[in-house]
Amino acid sequence: FASALLQEYYQAQGKYDYDTQVWEHLLQNFGGKTEYEIILKPHPNENMDIYKKIVRKYNYANVKIVQGDLFELIYISSVVVSVFSTFMLDSLCFKKPVIRVKFSDEEPIIPYDKFSVILTTELNKLSEKISDILQNPEIKYNLFRNLESFLKSQYNIPNNQPGLIIQKLIE
Repeated sequence: FASALLQEYYQAQGKYDYDTQVWEHLLQNFGGKTEYEIILKPHPNENMDIYKKIVRKYNYANVKIVQGDLFELIYISSVVVSVFSTFMLDSLCFKKPVIRVKFSDEEPIIPYDKFSVILTTELNKLSEKISDILQNPEIKYNLFRNLESFLKSQYNIPNNQPGLIIQKLIE
């Protein structure tokens, strides 16, 4: 799970507790289950006190808060969960399935849903969606079917001979 400063100690986006709700939900549903490792990657410089308090409340051995290398954490993940973060885009570049937890009708600027490259769910369905993605390879296949066109559109990669175009630019 990647947080996005949507917690009580950070109020630049308004006062939301979305990230803490997701964190608590993950611990309630997957904490203590040895087949899962739950890792929180806090936003850089984010106050982690609220997350640590939730960890202490449940005291599960399979729960960690890690301020580690973003790409290493994506690499070892089976599924990535976030409310709003470019971490989702980074994860798609690694071909990791992404679940966005939706709390309002506000849509992200990046058109994830338009390209159908992530699962979007409300919090009460999150644990079900995580289990679905982990157990059903067809869901991953469907999410990744449009991934190449999505990434090309987001990074403005030309459709025809991008390698040749780049080579001409650097010569």
